[in-house]
Amino acid sequence: MVKVKKCPKMKNFCQGELSTPRLEQAHLTGDEDGELQWEGDLNTTIKHMFDEM
Repeated sequence: MVKVKKCPKMKNFCQGELSTPRLEQAHLTGDEDGELQWEGDLNTTIKHMFDEM
């Protein structure tokens, strides 16, 4: 699991190619009861999460 908290200026998780084949979801809130989201890859998911904030 990857947790990203309080990073409103974050645009992506990693520049360049990123491989996370076993990662399937991310939590939208600071706790594990939050809404789950997955946009196909970690960078796209991170961008989408912070675009919504």
